[in-house]
Amino acid sequence: MAAGGGFYESALLGTIAIVITLTLFEYLEKKCRNVRQKGLTIGIVCTDISSTLLNIRNIATCHEATLSDVDIAQEIGENQVIYHVTAKFEFTKSGKLIDKNCFTTEIMKLNGVSISKIMNI
Repeated sequence: MAAGGGFYESALLGTIAIVITLTLFEYLEKKCRNVRQKGLTIGIVCTDISSTLLNIRNIATCHEATLSDVDIAQEIGENQVIYHVTAKFEFTKSGKLIDKNCFTTEIMKLNGVSISKIMNI
């Protein structure tokens, strides 16, 4: 409207201000998105601890995640020992590229494994 009214300088300055503001906000949005939720803490219940940990480590490697802070507790049942594993996974990809649903789905597909809790970190 300013250009139509003959105020070319105002229209040009307004356009430049809008472009700079939008560019700045886009940059800040990407920065904030990459900082948040770069990992998961997952609670797992399983019966075979050694194969479960090996398989989870392989899945984590495929998703460019590192496995750390593993806590293992055991519960002696009537016929078998049940293990409760809590593990922290940190992803090296940017937050936008992480497919956490695919990651947890692959873990749930393992034999004798169920996920009891999932928390973003």
